[in-house]
Amino acid sequence: MDPDLIKARLWMWGPFILFALLTAVLILIVMRMNGSASESSGESEGPSLPREEKTLLETLSEDYLAANGGEETLDSLQSLRFSGTLETGGASIPYVSIKRRPNQSHLTLQFPDYKLSFVVDGESVWQRASVPGKEPVDSLVEDESVSEIRRLARFFDPVTSVLLLNEGTVENVTEGDWKDRPCYVLEFTNRDLDLESTAYIDPETMHVLARVDRLGNDSLRTLLFSEYKTIDGFQHAFKTETYVDDELENRVVIESAKHNVGAFSSFFEIPKSPSEER
Repeated sequence: MDPDLIKARLWMWGPFILFALLTAVLILIVMRMNGSASESSGESEGPSLPREEKTLLETLSEDYLAANGGEETLDSLQSLRFSGTLETGGASIPYVSIKRRPNQSHLTLQFPDYKLSFVVDGESVWQRASVPGKEPVDSLVEDESVSEIRRLARFFDPVTSVLLLNEGTVENVTEGDWKDRPCYVLEFTNRDLDLESTAYIDPETMHVLARVDRLGNDSLRTLLFSEYKTIDGFQHAFKTETYVDDELENRVVIESAKHNVGAFSSFFEIPKSPSEER
């Protein structure tokens, strides 16, 4: 497959290959009713949402945090390592993704004859092409794709970021359904990611079932999350399918997931010379 085509597609999906894989932990919870908001009186202490919707937001945030292991577990998570396959355009490409808080990311795609890595180290973005028997070639990425690649360094997915880290703005929370399945409907924006999204969250498991992103060209990007597994108290979706206007763009399958793998900051730094071994 043409590596330029793979690269172009990667810029579009990059944030979601990683950030969509980091979602909720399975626990036994029961969705609480929101009738208390309509019975209370006086002014609400937050201008962002009406009282009933704010109550739903508080319920969702608390349950989502609990489903992610609570504050202590969330704070203890410092690095992630995923490996699996990226299926796109009829090809199945093995990948390894390593992330380190707060903003470092290293994604390697294994093609039949070479490896291609994309690395984010804070504000620096670089890539490495490795061919067997030859010195690897490292280069800074300085074209218009830089802002897209930097999204790869986002440690948490957009839903976790907006609910637990206040990164972004919650526009609305309602009770609705996804494919006739009852769920929370969370509408939010993230200006840093240029993201306007609606997420559908199972009220019992806190699994993100789907996320629909509105793109700048009026297209819709839909991500479907499934096959959740628990890793060190966290739930990860081991399969993510991405559709653009109902057409399948890619499927990401996780085969192995590990937390706190001991990734050092220097692992993400661009070598001083192309021949420097990492």
